[in-house]
Amino acid sequence: FYGESGGGWGTPTQEMVESYEYEEGGSVNWNTWHLTTQSIPPYERLEPRFHATILYNGAKWKGRTIETFVKGRDGFCAWNVEPEPQGRTTTGYYLRKNVDESHDVIANPNSCIQPLTIMRYAEVLLNLAEAKAELGTLTQTDIDNTVNVIRARAGVTGKLNMATANANPEPWIKGCYPYLAKLNPANLGVILEIRRERTVELVM
Repeated sequence: FYGESGGGWGTPTQEMVESYEYEEGGSVNWNTWHLTTQSIPPYERLEPRFHATILYNGAKWKGRTIETFVKGRDGFCAWNVEPEPQGRTTTGYYLRKNVDESHDVIANPNSCIQPLTIMRYAEVLLNLAEAKAELGTLTQTDIDNTVNVIRARAGVTGKLNMATANANPEPWIKGCYPYLAKLNPANLGVILEIRRERTVELVM
């Protein structure tokens, strides 16, 4: 961030950002923002976990607006080109999750006030759902008692439907796991969605 002499190395990627769905459910088509455009991405419409995890250009932080563009207040650093980010982002994003907005990292650079989470109940539920999907015993009731419980807690209004997910596997997530189509074609779509859920729920 602005005013720091170090940092900026561990920044969220665009791939991570694209893992988040709309608050009401459903994937965002990011193709427009893979090209040169002045259109603003639909950050405001993304689900609550996005806003709890990632700071983006235009987000509010410590009473001001984040500016992650070249010559912006926070700035942008070309990865592997400039020797030191010095607080600038290398991806266009900053990590918000587990960062206390009231903590002055410049005045107290060596102090940590965040607890370390070893295991979360959400991970137990996701492990159960994914294991059942891999075994071929997963039902919609299982999804409602695991994945949809997690989504509801996070404020996501759209629910995961097993039949819909299996009928329409998400193409870009499918590309991340090319071997799954051969191992478990019947439950491919729902396994991909469980893994997306794992990503956005447990990241960082």
